[in-house]
Amino acid sequence: MSKIENEKETEKKTSQEENKSLHESNLSFTSKDFYFEAYAHIGSHEDIIRDSTFLNSFKRAILDNPQIFKDKVVMDVGCGIGILSLMAAKAGAKKVIGIDHSKILLQTNEIIKENGFSDTITLINSKVEDVEKLPEGIEEVDVIISDWMGYGLFYEHMLQSVIFARDKWLKEGGIMMPDQASLYISGALDPELNQNRINFWDNVYGFQMKSIKPLIPKEPLIAYVSSDYMVSDPGLIKKINLVKIDSEDIEFETDFQFEFSKQNYFNTFVLYFTYGFNYVKSPFNISTSPYYPMTHWKQTILYLDEMYPVFPNEIIKGTFKHIQDKKRPKDLLVSIKYQLNGKICKKKQENYYRLK
Repeated sequence: MSKIENEKETEKKTSQEENKSLHESNLSFTSKDFYFEAYAHIGSHEDIIRDSTFLNSFKRAILDNPQIFKDKVVMDVGCGIGILSLMAAKAGAKKVIGIDHSKILLQTNEIIKENGFSDTITLINSKVEDVEKLPEGIEEVDVIISDWMGYGLFYEHMLQSVIFARDKWLKEGGIMMPDQASLYISGALDPELNQNRINFWDNVYGFQMKSIKPLIPKEPLIAYVSSDYMVSDPGLIKKINLVKIDSEDIEFETDFQFEFSKQNYFNTFVLYFTYGFNYVKSPFNISTSPYYPMTHWKQTILYLDEMYPVFPNEIIKGTFKHIQDKKRPKDLLVSIKYQLNGKICKKKQENYYRLK
């Protein structure tokens, strides 16, 4: 057998071993493993758990709709510390399968025991794509739940895993939660951009670092945007149906436009998204817009090279391209080609960004 074949065989065996669920295997983590793997993630999980907008949306979708979960088999993709799995179990699910590649599942297992759901919830420590079979006696699931949404909606690339799970295990007529999402783009003014983010590099404790300044507009910023700084209505970029979307649809190029709502200046694009639940008794959507309560996703800010004067009813048109970096799969590459024909400002430009 060649060296390459040996390596592939080793990888296959490793993958099969990792696929064993926690209740079937003797996963033993040292204190070093726990500290650097699980504990390192607690902060990010805490941000999510403390996000009342996010948590209440899933509470409303799951716990207020027991008719969807009663005696059903549920899969939680990217279950983390298990809050959605616990909700599904409490709503009456017969079996909940939580899948996550992180060793945080060691702690999740303890949380499940604390709440008395060890017989209902089974955890699988694996990438979803590497899971070869579900717990004994289960071939398909009735419901898939997942907090797959990332910054700018698509960052983190969990959507591919959700689609994989849907195609492999969701029964015909099964339910996705959430089942739809939309990405929007708007214009905003960051009045402190030059002073706080760019000119800061002119003098850093007596040292010049001006070479950093041209890089600032090319790097997206994840932050809260005050609604006071918004200067336009939203423009729709992409709407997705989780029941129908294919993995290929995650990379896309699409036209957009939005209208300015006030006389002001414009120096940033702002990305935000909505997600929704249509299979519940009372369908609803949640927005991460600056006009709605803050969430842990915040907004994604894409800076322009200049500050442009704009007036009400002026329209900006453009093309939004969104692809995955093949060399660094977690990174998203975004290009925005836009054209503004205003009373004062006439601009045609293409900007490139890397979300990482």
